[in-house]
Amino acid sequence: VFDTEIRRGKAPKESSGRGKEAYLSQWDDPSTQVVWKVQANEVQDYEVISLYDLPKGNFAVGDRYQVRIGTSQLTAATTRTGSADRKYIDNELERMRIDNTGRTEMVADSIGTISLQVGSYELSLQSAGKIKGDELFRPRAIILVPVDSPKP
Repeated sequence: VFDTEIRRGKAPKESSGRGKEAYLSQWDDPSTQVVWKVQANEVQDYEVISLYDLPKGNFAVGDRYQVRIGTSQLTAATTRTGSADRKYIDNELERMRIDNTGRTEMVADSIGTISLQVGSYELSLQSAGKIKGDELFRPRAIILVPVDSPKP
């Protein structure tokens, strides 16, 4: 998340960017939009994985958010259980050299599939409506996983 640009709204708080705090927090403005630059080197379908933390305890879930890239838009809602393979969380924990996330829990959601042509894109992340709790979520990464082309 530290390779992103804040396009609109109030900037979420940047933590240390290391280990347990490698996320943006205090995302409480529904108009906030963060943007990454993405380069596609070949025509490919991608599964989009959203990796984020939620504070432990009575933190509200179900807030909706959008990921846009090119002409594709995917909408999802925050959960506690996640819908993606646990390996994405394990990989992040290993990459950050931590064994737990402290006062938060990490979630990996598979939010859909997009198709990209060769070229440069902007990938944006933003709220898809009112934020019910103190904050939307604490995003860590958006992961684009190549989807194998079906065999003829």
